[in-house]
Amino acid sequence: MKYISFDRVANVYDYSRRVPQELVESMRNSIHKFLHNKFSDPVFRILSVGIGTGRVESSLSLKNIDLFGLDISQLMLEELRKKTITYQPFIAVADANFIPFRKFFHLTILIHLINLVPNYKQVLDEILDISETIVIGEVFGDLYSNPIYINYMEIIQNLGWQKGTRGATRDDYITYLLEKGYTVKTETDEVDVKYKNLEVYDTIKNQSPSNLWNVPKNLHLKAMNKLNSELKTKGINLDDQITAKSYLYLNYFS
Repeated sequence: MKYISFDRVANVYDYSRRVPQELVESMRNSIHKFLHNKFSDPVFRILSVGIGTGRVESSLSLKNIDLFGLDISQLMLEELRKKTITYQPFIAVADANFIPFRKFFHLTILIHLINLVPNYKQVLDEILDISETIVIGEVFGDLYSNPIYINYMEIIQNLGWQKGTRGATRDDYITYLLEKGYTVKTETDEVDVKYKNLEVYDTIKNQSPSNLWNVPKNLHLKAMNKLNSELKTKGINLDDQITAKSYLYLNYFS
């Protein structure tokens, strides 16, 4: 399988994709409530496919939850192992197309994964064989509506770069699982966050978002030079603090 490895950002992943604690708790409470409403077992088994550093998923490892995780990136899992977690998850390096666990799971979660997987149907079919329910979700900041990011994207597209598609959209995977006979329930949450323009600028400059990894270096440098000029012309101060949103989006399939 052709996959996207996050090795290159493993040591800065949590910082560059920070999530407000309120949303982490909201996700954990939502999933816990779902499990208690759906099952009567005293202990729940959850599998996280693409667990990475456990940025938000590690919060699910509780006394009454056995958390299993897999990821294609050894370096991302090493970052997870460094964390102080009371109930350590069971983790393994593995391809989502060939899940090494064959035991029953009450729930499988995919946070920021399905949009990166071209053959998402094969991955979902693999999961359906071992899990009764699935939650596909996103926990993210409002980077894509930030004026600096929008300005940069306009510049590189005008320079000839084209943004490609990699995996499933929400409509893609929802349609596929509905056709399989699953029902879907959506839960969302959002919180206000404050950050400086400089944080957005540095994220772009370092090409931290995975959708910018395939922007050629020479093109990126050209775009950054033009961005610097335009930010100066527009009077945008990188030290200014702005208020934006961070979002939680969960689709439950059962």
